[in-house]
This record gives sequence, C-alpha cells and structure tokens, in this order.
Amino acid sequence: LGTVTDTGYMATLFVYLTLFIIGGFLLYASLYAAAGSAVDSIQDSQQFNSIIMIPVILSIIIMMSVFNDVNSPIAVWASIIPFTAPVVMIARIPFGIPTWEIVLSLAILYATFLATTYVASKIFRVGIFMHGKRNSWRDLWLWIKER
Repeated sequence: LGTVTDTGYMATLFVYLTLFIIGGFLLYASLYAAAGSAVDSIQDSQQFNSIIMIPVILSIIIMMSVFNDVNSPIAVWASIIPFTAPVVMIARIPFGIPTWEIVLSLAILYATFLATTYVASKIFRVGIFMHGKRNSWRDLWLWIKER
C-alpha cells in the first residue's frame, strides 16, 4: 500500500484508473452501438438499454460492499467479470490486491470489448436496414448467428 504523497503509487493508480475507464467506456459503447443499430426510435431502445444498465447499477452496489471486505468472493468475482470490473476493480486497487488480478481483469475486459464489438457489427450490418419493424431479443440473436 502506498500513500497519497508517494508519486509512483499515485501514478500507478492513475494508469490503472485510465485503463479501466477506457476499457469500460469501449465495452459499454459497443453494447450501446448494438442496441442503437437495432432500433428505429428512442421508445424502442428502452427494452435494450435497460438490460445494459443493470450491470452498471449492480457494480455500484457491489462497490459499496467492497469497502467492508476487499477480498470477499463477490468483490473478487465482480472485479473479474468485465461488465462490473471497471467500477469494482477501481474500488479494490487502492487496498493492495495482487497484480495478477488486475492484469487478468484488464485482459478479460479488453477481450470482451473486442467480442462485443464483433457482435455489435453483426447486429449493425442487419439492423441498420430493418426500419419500421420493432425488433426483439430473438431477432438480435438471429442476426448474430447470420453469416
């Protein structure tokens, strides 16, 4: 554990913060791009956007419990799962967790970003031409499986 006056420690925290913020932004941007390309209107987007928001809300709730026990199973797993990792891991890092957990979390986060970008591109390819029809989760699944 470092202190606020330790510039090396603060620089490391800043690098981790930046990596997790960028990774989280890219992950959620790809999810919202997929949702946005599958709908025609703001009203239709609510069914997709509410599902995307659930992990964000859940991660904030879990982050509050991290301060009680940094190494609890829920804190460890939530910091590895990419949809909650950007918030939960940033709350855990100042408490001196092992570096391998941070690296693993970042690797899974960025790999998930690449996977969701690929899925979003498949949804975009079909969804952008599907005007006038209200799409369902089943439609999205069919678009993803389409070659």
